[in-house]
Amino acid sequence: MSIYRWSRAAYAIAIRHPVNLLVYQMGKVGSTSVQRSLYEAGLRPLHVHFIHSDLTHMERFTETEKDFPLHFYIGRALRRYLNLTTHRVKVITLVRDPIARYVSAQFQTLDHEPIARDDPDQAVQQLQDEIRDGEKVRFDWFEREMEPFLGVNPIYEPFDREEGYAVIQAPRAEVLVIKLERLSDLIPGVVSDFVGRDLSVVTANRGSEKEYAEYYQEVRQRLSLSEETCKDVYRHDHVTHFYTSEEASTFAKKWQ
Repeated sequence: MSIYRWSRAAYAIAIRHPVNLLVYQMGKVGSTSVQRSLYEAGLRPLHVHFIHSDLTHMERFTETEKDFPLHFYIGRALRRYLNLTTHRVKVITLVRDPIARYVSAQFQTLDHEPIARDDPDQAVQQLQDEIRDGEKVRFDWFEREMEPFLGVNPIYEPFDREEGYAVIQAPRAEVLVIKLERLSDLIPGVVSDFVGRDLSVVTANRGSEKEYAEYYQEVRQRLSLSEETCKDVYRHDHVTHFYTSEEASTFAKKWQ
């Protein structure tokens, strides 16, 4: 582990003391867009994917010869910081079409995930097998990460599927849950009200603009899932809690 990155993580927390705004969510759900919109408005949120989980739990995401990304260090340092403080924090978290999120995540970590890098047919087969299994595309991040640390799991809290968001009050945090698919509509009003600052939409981190874009598009175009697989994914409680049947049907058609 890098002493330099530990120092950067500690500094990131120190200059924000008291830390009161987190963008805290699973990967590949549009969090960078939220963060940049907040930055444009002069806010300085901490952006993390993991606070509760130990870094050793995440080693499978990183090649042994490479260091962990900075956000891993920030998350670990933030866990210690929040354990020593008692003030409530505002948290913004997001959900996304689970299949789209999973496929995107595999290419975000292409350098250190087992997905085939130069064989689109093999990559497609692997994605089909893993999505068919179902476990990896569920929103278990909330149970594994947010619930143990903040004591709240959005899957078990009321959510307005039509409006596309919910605000949850918990002892340690006020949590805003947003559907990525409604993010552009919600940033100027709902998110602005939540943080107390006028925000504008700033897009970021699009897969089509990344170095793996051409390969991603090729695999994405070849990827086709069975009706049965789509039904299994989109009928799961983790999906129906956040998405209407019409939205789930639209998602399913996209992948068949």
